[in-house]
Amino acid sequence: MKVVKKILKLLLLNMIWLLFCLPVITLGASTAAAFSVTLKMAKDEEVILWKQFIKGFRQSFLQGMFMGFFTSGCCVATIFLWKRILEDPSFFPVVGGGMFTLTVILLNFFAFPLIARYENSFKNVIKNSVSIFVQFFQPSLMAVIVVAVEVLIIYISKKVFFVTLLFMPVLIFYTISLTAKDCFDKLEQTHKNSQ
Repeated sequence: MKVVKKILKLLLLNMIWLLFCLPVITLGASTAAAFSVTLKMAKDEEVILWKQFIKGFRQSFLQGMFMGFFTSGCCVATIFLWKRILEDPSFFPVVGGGMFTLTVILLNFFAFPLIARYENSFKNVIKNSVSIFVQFFQPSLMAVIVVAVEVLIIYISKKVFFVTLLFMPVLIFYTISLTAKDCFDKLEQTHKNSQ
């Protein structure tokens, strides 16, 4: 019953996220707000979806919006780069594309969870995202692999794209939140012990 309840909450959260993404410029703020909910769900805390989402949306509006622009730009650049590379897949462009993609992942993977959980400057969000990914490399890499499979499912399911759109974005956020929660908890415990 607990699993069914969580799945239903994720579905509803995805609907709220999609609704708040309608003015496209709010994509980043909506994503940060969704992470404020999925981080609590990952900790098995009771969440009132609408209330927590609105609170997260307000708290992270500007920073989430800027991060959304940054992440969107990175994604568009990565897609454009790989389309060009696949036209002529020689060794050096593929390696360069792989390095660029890895850089984009490092810069962005923990950015929205960081915005949802902490107050930081944009520069520190990017710096901390990279730092956390490197410090917790193995769990971060495993989460990237799971997210890559989830994205692949979205890509493969073109015929039922709208069905996957109803659930997959928030499932990706939840997957990242599970790893982010553990990383944040360990960092906070380390910080607490050092004081």
